[in-house]
Amino acid sequence: QAQLLAYENNELDFVEVPAADLKRLQSDAKLSKELVVYDAPITWYLTPQVTHPPFDDLRVCQAVSHAIDRKTIAEKVIRGQGLAAHAYIPPGLPGYIDPMQYPHYAAIQKFDPKLAMAALQGSKYEGGKNWPKITLTLREEGPNPKAMAEAIQAMLMQHLNMNVELDVLEPRVFRERLWKLDLQCIFIRWF
Repeated sequence: QAQLLAYENNELDFVEVPAADLKRLQSDAKLSKELVVYDAPITWYLTPQVTHPPFDDLRVCQAVSHAIDRKTIAEKVIRGQGLAAHAYIPPGLPGYIDPMQYPHYAAIQKFDPKLAMAALQGSKYEGGKNWPKITLTLREEGPNPKAMAEAIQAMLMQHLNMNVELDVLEPRVFRERLWKLDLQCIFIRWF
């Protein structure tokens, strides 16, 4: 927000537009002419540390996959500034495979809250109970990643009764902890 204000005051030459301000800028006579839309080969994804509970149970990872509505995040949270991702390599790059053309990929990533809760059957988290403390860590990178992480946090609470704490770290600290493998679950980008 501060950078956008600085741009509007002619103090910066360019700025990444926060999703919350996109509509306002598109409807502004002057700023809409300055707005540049471009494709960026970036994919945001969750990486659970499978040696840390509860992610050491495959059923939990499957439940999480079904509990997150990627389409809502793309369309409503970041307001069309991205697409629902189902693979690391985004459309338009060599190696892209449309997972929706492969039933197995579509099935393991399908947003379905009932399927999410059903995936926990037989685990110690059945019924969305007995969760340990869960922390989702991301590096400080601006408003959109944090907004997406907050949406994921809300979806996991709503669909799995999973209380997730967000931890936004300064990039240097994030990198140090990332390589030590001591982060329980991370939200990071492939670029």
